[in-house]
Amino acid sequence: MEIQIGREGNQPFQITDKEVSRKHAVLRSLSDETYLLEDLGSTYGTFINNRKIIKAVVNANTEVRLGSQYILKISDLLAPFEKEKEEKKRLEEEEKSLIERFNQLKKIYNDYMSEKINIQRNMAVKNFYRTLPSIVSMLLWGLTMVFDHSKWVAAIKPFMGGLMVMFVGIATFLVYKGLKEQPVKMEELNKQFMIDYVCPKCGNFLGYIPFESLVNKKQCSFCKCKWI
Repeated sequence: MEIQIGREGNQPFQITDKEVSRKHAVLRSLSDETYLLEDLGSTYGTFINNRKIIKAVVNANTEVRLGSQYILKISDLLAPFEKEKEEKKRLEEEEKSLIERFNQLKKIYNDYMSEKINIQRNMAVKNFYRTLPSIVSMLLWGLTMVFDHSKWVAAIKPFMGGLMVMFVGIATFLVYKGLKEQPVKMEELNKQFMIDYVCPKCGNFLGYIPFESLVNKKQCSFCKCKWI
């Protein structure tokens, strides 16, 4: 940062005092807390504590006199620049927070896909066990057909037939019930995903797009904010 001080300087206020030169002094930043004030060969001089200076290290609380009577405080020169600095810092922190929240979408997408697979897998396993009794009963029924000549097989054949019909009916009912449960669970999962998988800035749902594809896009399709 560099501020030219004078009647034609770029300080954040106008100076009309005739004892202040057009290009009277310059203020340069040294660190976050200190600054270098340098006189630019002014006609009436630059003073700190009534001592004429050519160069001096100052801080925001330092009072400076230009010529015989014009007094200013270093903080008056810094006010607009400090405001700009704070705004820049705020934007940087906002951008950092945006990127951090965007990176959290990776876990949200991976969790969604894992839960989706689990729902499908669990339903497939349940349907297998639901149909297992009917499969076993059908196998036993088949054995009764093979050993139909046996008297004891012939005796239990009607019972096996009835058992098979009962198991097939129960299995069909349970599978049908399971098929109704799966869409409900998937709908609940999708609803939550649509709430969570959104742009961290505008809040719009990003669709069922893999996180890696979002990274390649680099910005939101809605608000155009950059993610990386």
